[in-house]
Amino acid sequence: STASWTAIGTEDKPFTGTFDGNGYRISNLKIQKAVEYQGFFSVTDGAVIKNLIVQGRVEGSNYAGGIIGYAKGQTVIEACQSKVDVNATAGTSGGVVGINEGTIRHLIQTGDVSGSSGAGGIAGENRGAIEHAFTIGALTADQAGSGAGGIAAINDGTIRSCAALTEHVNVPAGGAAVIGRIAVSGTGTQEGNYVWSDIEITGTLDMTADGDLKESAITLISKNKDLFPESLWELKDGFYPILRGQTDINYILPHQINDGRQLIGQVRLTLPEPKAGEEPVKVLSGDGWTAAVTWTPDPEGSFDYETAYTASIVISPESGYQLSDQLQAFLNEEEIASEAN
Repeated sequence: STASWTAIGTEDKPFTGTFDGNGYRISNLKIQKAVEYQGFFSVTDGAVIKNLIVQGRVEGSNYAGGIIGYAKGQTVIEACQSKVDVNATAGTSGGVVGINEGTIRHLIQTGDVSGSSGAGGIAGENRGAIEHAFTIGALTADQAGSGAGGIAAINDGTIRSCAALTEHVNVPAGGAAVIGRIAVSGTGTQEGNYVWSDIEITGTLDMTADGDLKESAITLISKNKDLFPESLWELKDGFYPILRGQTDINYILPHQINDGRQLIGQVRLTLPEPKAGEEPVKVLSGDGWTAAVTWTPDPEGSFDYETAYTASIVISPESGYQLSDQLQAFLNEEEIASEAN
């Protein structure tokens, strides 16, 4: 949670292999570097990135992405989730990739994305294909740039069967930058995409950039089998679609759709058993929540031998999340006690 991550791959030696996250989640990704192509991966070329969940924050100069800065060649990103807040201080950013030349399919993006030149929910610049994906996070672009697009800022490829469920898009008035509900500009195509009809728009909306676009209530988008084929997605009325097989102890979905906010209905906690000589765990985290752990008696650095300890856990939802009343009542009654050995 305090270490700065060095992105995998470089322009000279891009990552070219297969990275299978196996449905697990990488938490607390932290990148803050004034260079381009920042992300969990910096540059990939013909790589396959699949079944990966990433949460954290990425900041770079240009073409910053939550998972990849620059996805070159025939790179494939499939069945992944980006819960990364992304910021490009001197250029364009994307919630998943800065530049996409390959194929992105079956993907969830929920982080907030901002860029001085442009911001895209999935890609800052799309030169390949994006399909069967949806976005939730807020978008912000500077008025001097190209603007903000729900799926991509610049689309020179293809965007098909995607849904922009973005809560808020902000491009300050006064400049040339505009807002596109799917993409802002480019020579590419858009096919069979949907947007949430109640997206909050601050700035100039360019309706000519919409392409083949359908407006819909968020609850209808959430169970659309054309967008989210049931072979890879689980659909349930009143819940966001989830990718099959992607539920680990730190990533609890679905979240109930509740006026654009995400309601946490369950939380799974894994608290290591106290062992003599080891330091106590004092912080736990999961999707949309953090928890402070207090031990009684106070271990004062490390656990003692043959001493019974009680852990008190206080869970706090992050911004944009809310614990359900039933969950809050249940957590208030739970205690965990264990003896060090």
